[in-house]
Amino acid sequence: MFSLKYLRENFDFIEDCLKKRGNGFDIEKLKILLEEYHTLLVRVENERAKRNDNADKVAALKSQKEIIPESLIMEMRELSQNLKKDETDLNTMSDMILAHAFHIPNILDERVKFGKSDEDNEEVKQHGKTRDFSFKPLDHVQIAEKYGIIDYERATKMVGSRFSHFRGKGAKLHRALVQFFLEENLKRGFEEHFPPFIANEETLFASGQFPKFKEEMFRLEIDPPYYLIPTAEVALMSYFRDEILKEEDLPYRMVAYSSCFRAEAGAAGKYSRGSFRNHQFEKVELVSLTRPEKSDEEHHYMLEAAENLLQKLNLPYRVVRLCSGDIGFSAKMCYDIEVWIPSLQKYMEISSVSNCGEFQAQRGKIRYKTKEGQNQLLHSLNGSALAVGRCFIAVLENYQEEDGSVIIPEVLRPYTGFDVIN
Repeated sequence: MFSLKYLRENFDFIEDCLKKRGNGFDIEKLKILLEEYHTLLVRVENERAKRNDNADKVAALKSQKEIIPESLIMEMRELSQNLKKDETDLNTMSDMILAHAFHIPNILDERVKFGKSDEDNEEVKQHGKTRDFSFKPLDHVQIAEKYGIIDYERATKMVGSRFSHFRGKGAKLHRALVQFFLEENLKRGFEEHFPPFIANEETLFASGQFPKFKEEMFRLEIDPPYYLIPTAEVALMSYFRDEILKEEDLPYRMVAYSSCFRAEAGAAGKYSRGSFRNHQFEKVELVSLTRPEKSDEEHHYMLEAAENLLQKLNLPYRVVRLCSGDIGFSAKMCYDIEVWIPSLQKYMEISSVSNCGEFQAQRGKIRYKTKEGQNQLLHSLNGSALAVGRCFIAVLENYQEEDGSVIIPEVLRPYTGFDVIN
C-alpha cells in the first residue's frame, strides 16, 4: 500500500519495478491520475493562499475601521465556493488514486533477479537423491485407487471436480502429516494457532489478497460478504491488525493448520490430475512478525523450518529463488521449495517462503513500539511448512514398492499407527 506522497516522489522507481514483474498493472492510468491530481492540488493551494490574503486584507480594514468593499466580499464568497468544490474533488481524486494503487504489488528486493516466468527462477540448492526405480512407478492416483485411500469419484459426486476425499489409511496418513508438521514447528518456537476458515474483506485486504485476487475467492452469499480463506496466512496476518506490539515480543512466530480454498486452482492439464490442484487443500502455515533489521535472518530461519520437514521425511527437494516475473503479489523476496514427484519426473512446489517487508503491516496497520518509545511498522514473513496434499503425493510416489505398496516414513509411523499401505 502506497501513500500519495510516495507515489508522486517514486513514480519512476515503481514503474521500473512493475516492468520487472510484468503483472499488467495500468501504470499509464496512474500517471494520468497523478498529473491531474497535481494540477488540481496547485489550484487548491493557490485558492487557499488567495483566501488567506483576502482574510489579511479584511483584518487590516477592520483594524483601521474602514468599510470592506463589496467587490472584496463577492470575491471572497466566490473563492470560498470554488475552494470547497475543488477540495471535494481533490479528496475524491485522492481516493480514486489510492484505490487504483491498491493493485500495485510489493516493491521487489534489489536482490531479486529479472525473469519472465518460473523458468527463469534461480536454483539455490538440491537436497537428497532422486530414486532410480527398477520398475515403472505408479502415480499417486493409481496408488490411491488401488488401495481405496482417496475417493475422487465420490468427491466429485459430493461437490464437483478438483476435490479429494481421503479415507481409511489415506485419511490417517493425511492427519499424520499435519500432526508431524505442527509438532516439528512447535519445537522451533512457533506458537500454534487454529484460526477461523472464514474472513471478512478487511482481513483479506491486510494480507494483500484484496482487491487483486477477489475473483479467485469462494464468497459466502451473506451481507456483509465473508470469504473462505485461501491460506492460514490471511487469518494470522490480521491477528494483530490495528495493534501495536512490544519490541521485546518480536519475533512473534505463529504456526497454524487450516483448510485452504481457491476458486481458481490452476490451469487444466496433467498437473491438475488427482490431488495436485484442488479447490480445497490443507496446509500448515508459518507467519512471523519481526523487526525490519531482522527480517532477512527470519526469512532463512523459516526456510530452514520447511526444509527440516522434508529432510526428516527423506524426500528429495530443491530450493529456488523466485525471479521478478514469478514472485507473489505481497512478497518482496521469495524462495520456493520443490519436492520431487517421480510420475512427473520433475520438482513441484510444496512451499513458498516469502518476506513481505512492511507491505502487509502497512495495510493492516501493525506496528511495534521501540525501546525508545517510537511506533514503527514491522516486517511480516510467511511460508508453508508444508502443503499437506503435495507432501501426501510425494510420500506415496517416492516410497512405493514394486507390488504397489507404500512404505510409511519412519518419522510418521508414531502418528499413523501403521508402517505400510497395502
